[in-house]
Amino acid sequence: MAYVTPGTWHHEGETVPVWPGRNYPLGATWSVEATNFAVYAPRATTVWVCLFDDHGTESRHELTEHSLGVWHGAIPSVAIGACYGY
Repeated sequence: MAYVTPGTWHHEGETVPVWPGRNYPLGATWSVEATNFAVYAPRATTVWVCLFDDHGTESRHELTEHSLGVWHGAIPSVAIGACYGY
């Protein structure tokens, strides 16, 4: 059986829209698996990543993890060069 991240997944094969990700490096870091987003906002109570498709349609993803003042999360299936904002 594969390992699952405690508190995020409860069963093998289960997914969530935003993975925990890493708090470093800051900004957006693409990988084959997912794009990691990390932003330094120590006083924020919530941070969202807004992704825009080619038609300008926006999708919002809440970053639920924060450590050392950095909010972070990894979003699967984000294309290289995708437009985004926090």
